[in-house]
Amino acid sequence: MKKVLQAVVLDVLIGVYLAMTLHRVFWYQVIFSTEAPPFMWWHFAPYAAIGAAFAAIVAFAGMSPARRVLGDRSATGFRASFSEHIGWILIMVTFVTGWVVSRVNIADLFSEQRLEAAGRLFRDLLNPDFANTQLLSDTITSIVETMYIAFMATALALPISFVLAFLSARNVMSHNVATRSVYTVLRVVTNFTRSIEPLVWAVIFTVWVKVGPFPGM
Repeated sequence: MKKVLQAVVLDVLIGVYLAMTLHRVFWYQVIFSTEAPPFMWWHFAPYAAIGAAFAAIVAFAGMSPARRVLGDRSATGFRASFSEHIGWILIMVTFVTGWVVSRVNIADLFSEQRLEAAGRLFRDLLNPDFANTQLLSDTITSIVETMYIAFMATALALPISFVLAFLSARNVMSHNVATRSVYTVLRVVTNFTRSIEPLVWAVIFTVWVKVGPFPGM
């Protein structure tokens, strides 16, 4: 029963994903080369309906791609082939969506103006100005500062992470409701904090404690 429910939910998500990307990316940006309208929460309703219909159809026809992903190989012949084709379509749609959303432009990358700018950058990197003593002094100071930032970050994090490691261990904290609650809360917090880019944390701490080595640490 659990695997069936998982397959249904995954099929719905596949249907919703395909509907949203084909409509908002392929229809607007690929075919008509225009921006999709701003997404409002009520716009999700038709996508959810399409996802539910997709899940119902593939479940009824025995061609569920989600069941194949979850390890069910009972479908054979055309049904198995359909599930595999849905997988390839998902990969293709995701690649094209990523290309469009990331605004990849190979022509701009190799344009004369961009190549000239890149050439200037690499020439400057490969030909440092050693005659500028102030620049050399600032560089050495920054290197030393960076090493101490890493050292202090590690020194302060070690005792905290040592304690949290035990409190976040399932085999240690699964004995009763109280310990399981602590384990669950800590796992949610740690998963949340590590899912945020370090650069975003740097911006947050820069605003919090002003620019300098301290927010970096």
